[in-house]
Amino acid sequence: MSVKKKGILEGKLSLHSKGFGFVSPTNEDHDDVFIPASQLKGSIDGDIVEIVVVAKSAKGFEGKVVRLVKRERKKIVGIVVNVLKTGDAVIYSPVVGEERDIILNKVAKKKWRQGDRVLMQIEKTTPGKVFCKFSKLFGNIDDPTIDTEVAIAEYDIRKDFPKTVLKEALSFNQKNSIKKEDRVDLTDLTCMTIDPVDAKDYDDALSITKDKKGHYHLGVHIADVSHFVKVGSALDREAFKRSNSTYFLDGVVPMLPHELSSDLCSLKEKVTRLTASALMEFDSKGNLLKYKFVRSIIKSKKRFTYEEAKEVLDGKKESDLINELNLLVELALILKKQRKERGSVELSMPEIKLTLDEKKVPNGYRRIEYDITHQMVEEFMLKANELVAKHLLDQGKDAIFRIHEEPNPENMKEFYGYARLIGFQIPPEPEEKDLITLFERAQNSPLLEQLAIRFIRSMKLAVYSENNIGHFGLALENYTHFTSPIRRYSDLVVHRLLFDKNYTPNLKLISLWCTEQERKSFKAEMSVIKLKKLRYLEKIISETKDKIFSVTITNIKPMGIFFDLDFIGFEGFIHVSNLGHEYYHFDDKRRVFTGDATGQTYSIGKPIQVMIESIDLLLGECSWSLLR
Repeated sequence: MSVKKKGILEGKLSLHSKGFGFVSPTNEDHDDVFIPASQLKGSIDGDIVEIVVVAKSAKGFEGKVVRLVKRERKKIVGIVVNVLKTGDAVIYSPVVGEERDIILNKVAKKKWRQGDRVLMQIEKTTPGKVFCKFSKLFGNIDDPTIDTEVAIAEYDIRKDFPKTVLKEALSFNQKNSIKKEDRVDLTDLTCMTIDPVDAKDYDDALSITKDKKGHYHLGVHIADVSHFVKVGSALDREAFKRSNSTYFLDGVVPMLPHELSSDLCSLKEKVTRLTASALMEFDSKGNLLKYKFVRSIIKSKKRFTYEEAKEVLDGKKESDLINELNLLVELALILKKQRKERGSVELSMPEIKLTLDEKKVPNGYRRIEYDITHQMVEEFMLKANELVAKHLLDQGKDAIFRIHEEPNPENMKEFYGYARLIGFQIPPEPEEKDLITLFERAQNSPLLEQLAIRFIRSMKLAVYSENNIGHFGLALENYTHFTSPIRRYSDLVVHRLLFDKNYTPNLKLISLWCTEQERKSFKAEMSVIKLKKLRYLEKIISETKDKIFSVTITNIKPMGIFFDLDFIGFEGFIHVSNLGHEYYHFDDKRRVFTGDATGQTYSIGKPIQVMIESIDLLLGECSWSLLR
């Protein structure tokens, strides 16, 4: 529903843990609307609400809630922060925010402890409080083994499969699932998978040859999930409800049962598997000469991890597939150059991944470099996704597209201003080529990661849509998701659109639902990562008292300074009142704090030393002190 009466918009509220929120109006022609904490009128995260827009600026719209239309959440998860004399508990939950107390009623023969993590049923909400009834105790915050379990409940991630779904998944087996009718037999083709070391499923394989004309023949082979998951089946209905797999540090909640996701659909080494193959021919300059999509059968010759493939390419390890790997790199670099020429920004940042012990306590981290093996797999997945989108359009078919709108001009202006502040030269009126040049210059700079993070934050989120408006970040007119049907329902839909001429789904409904579920999974994943990072910092200071961290100021706002712990990717903050025993003036244009007595300055890019004062696992916060 769009506008019910003049000035009224309806949409879903997404609440920030600090108390404010954003409403995404159901009317697609309207941008998200910022809702201050004081204007929520008792609504919580996930509510369908009616709002009015009260202000508009260059940064966007601001509004207030006027009516609760529907409460989608019946239960919430929270943590006991205080126990009252009455026996009731005061609870904190991110879906309600810090601005309101949650009151959990006393339960007979049960004594609440500070830090208890509980599932509650909402009974009543007011602008100041939320009243709940007890449903389940998970355990205490001092137990890290339940972090993922709590997140699954908190974000309402579907974990257990219904019996009908499991029965359907178990009805398939290796013998009855491989049917060669109407399939192209590619089992003699040299195929390989290249995935992270901890990958739970393998839904894409690659093959490549080069002919005497210097033409590359690339095959991108994707697990044919649509062969198993039929439209309207129990498996299909459940996959739609989940829409995607949710990946946590200590495991995955899959979109499909393990019998399919980790077995029959997974392109395992030396096992015959059903696939949908994109077969492409490129000339020596990377121009696509011809292509075709076929339902096929392959047998992967080798399962590489990224690290293993890199060792082979570097000559540190032997492999019979060295020629194929070299050809993949060769073609990937050509395609990457093409992508750069059309205006795609290169954001190749390393990934930081915490490691956990058997008790789910973080005991270290590993830095995963975005090396050529990652880059080449990405290039071929991008090319396959782009080609499928264009093919469906050329065929006159409706489809689901992965779209990415251009950023708000004001946000880009702020980004360029930030880049100038940290030392990069940018023209007064930057063009597209200046953005590419900026990231080229930043490639070997210690500021690259912060610049990339800032750029990503300035952009809008990519979403699914039945309306193709292109993908800004990839500089593509046509883009969809085809390459991961084991873990994304959108890709399964695209496979059906590609091969089933009688398939006519409600693409608008599917696009909206997949986007919503994707964001929910992301929030759940990040909530666990943040908590584990706090636990790791807690471990560090328990082992090294008064640990000093050397960091660099990454941003300055009127309320204080921000910095980043690079080794685990954790952002810290120090309030302006804690900068020193003097008044600090804030220069908004230069983003600098200056002390009125000493002239001490704090600016973006300045190295500082900080210490952890306290870690609050209850609220998920870390307090810092600045060393002079």
